[in-house]
Amino acid sequence: MRLAALVLLVLSLGSLAAGAAERPVVVATAERVPMAYLENGKLTGLLVDLTREAFRRAGRSVEIRLLPWPRCLAETREGTSDAVVTLFKTPEREAQFDFTREEVLHQTESLFVRKGAAVSYDGNLGMLAGRRIGVVYQTSYGPRMDKALAEQMFGAVEIQRNMADLVKMLAYGRIDLLPGDRGRILGAAATIGVGDRIAELTPAVETVPGFLAFTRANDMSALSRSFDAALRAMKKDGTYAAILGKYPNR
Repeated sequence: MRLAALVLLVLSLGSLAAGAAERPVVVATAERVPMAYLENGKLTGLLVDLTREAFRRAGRSVEIRLLPWPRCLAETREGTSDAVVTLFKTPEREAQFDFTREEVLHQTESLFVRKGAAVSYDGNLGMLAGRRIGVVYQTSYGPRMDKALAEQMFGAVEIQRNMADLVKMLAYGRIDLLPGDRGRILGAAATIGVGDRIAELTPAVETVPGFLAFTRANDMSALSRSFDAALRAMKKDGTYAAILGKYPNR
């Protein structure tokens, strides 16, 4: 009887382990065109394609959830989501999340103004001191802009939970500046029909590497290594470039 009970216990534990291995990896990301968005009810976008292919090569199915950005971070910290994409590295975030080593995407961080606004800018952020700026809650904009915000270089800082609200505020003159990933801002502006009301300042603030970052609530180290290997292989065999080529206006 004892032997039979032990065999049943081992089989049961084996089934649980197999079930855990087979479940989809849950990845949280914010909805934004052209990175991750719904089109005719189907989830699509540059990050969606890259993430799915990397996990496919790593031997795991993936469930990508579109969530408000603060919730993406909260769920990944807690372990409700297994990972978040894409995330810029900061010392605070490296203590909270387990970053992959391979960069998922280099993102161009730009500044936008209302079209026709009299703004002088040559790449020196100090030239924009005192202006009203809008930012998404709990978002990093890369080292240069994060430093300027921390030093309170700008005037009023409007904080919202999604980019679309800030794009509207910029288009109708409620803020003067909007920093962020250029593809995300242009995509949001096109979606809500205000693309002709905003203009991008040049040069861009900087280009920042974005990563997939796993939760630290569970040990995801083996999967992180597999994801890195898969992404490196995609870059080597041309798959990565082919996926980027599908989204020329990112």
